[in-house]
Amino acid sequence: MNQLLAAGAVDAWVHPIVMKKGRSAHCINCLILDGGENDHKKQKLEGEILQILFRETSTLGIRIQRNIERAALSRSFISVKVGDPSASRTVKVKIGRMIGASEASTISAEYEDCRAVAEITGVPLKVVMDQAVDAARLKLAGLEN
Repeated sequence: MNQLLAAGAVDAWVHPIVMKKGRSAHCINCLILDGGENDHKKQKLEGEILQILFRETSTLGIRIQRNIERAALSRSFISVKVGDPSASRTVKVKIGRMIGASEASTISAEYEDCRAVAEITGVPLKVVMDQAVDAARLKLAGLEN
C-alpha cells in the first residue's frame, strides 16, 4: 500500500474476499486521479501503479475500472494540543465541510500524529484520537485556543 501511495495513488486499500472453489484471497483497490488535460501524465502514473501491483503480488491479471466518480468534502487542518497540559503534544486534525457550510461535517484526527503521541506517552491510540477530536471541537467553537 505504501508503494502505491508513494507512486501517486490517491488512496489504496485491501479487503479479504473468497474466490472460486472457496479459496481465500485479497482484493487490492487503488484510486488514481484522471490527470485532467495531461493524459500522458495519467498514463505514466497508471503504468507505474500496474508495475507495482504485478511486481509485488502474485496476480496474473488486473481489472481496471475507469471514470469512477469521487465525492469529497472541502478540507482544512487545525492543530490542537492533547494530553497532560504540562506535557501536551500537538496533533493535526482534518476538518471536513460541505460546500458553503460554516460548520464542520467531519472532524478526524491525523492517524500518524496520534500514533506517535500514543507511542511516546503510552496512552492508547483511541484515547489520543478522541482527545484530539474533542480539542478540535472546542477550538472550532471558540472555547479553547
